[in-house]
Amino acid sequence: HWGTQLIERSTRWRTALTAAGWKRPQGDGPVLPLLIGADADALKAQATLEGNGMLAIAIRPPTVPEGTARLRLVLRRDLPDDTVHRLLQALPQP
Repeated sequence: HWGTQLIERSTRWRTALTAAGWKRPQGDGPVLPLLIGADADALKAQATLEGNGMLAIAIRPPTVPEGTARLRLVLRRDLPDDTVHRLLQALPQP
């Protein structure tokens, strides 16, 4: 079932992000909020990911509290399996 596959993929992504030193994104579903911190850093990470062919939206104040800017990653079941590796290569160090 595609729903189960998507949940399993989101668990693998959360585990990979955590192993790379990121704070584990909250939740269990296909939307992963990746805490960045500063607004400028979130915008820079968004631009870097876009430059690498990945879409991640920077969420900043006033939507979230000051100092808690994040990237909103949305998984799809049709993403190539190496996408999480590409993401980790493109992200700044946590």
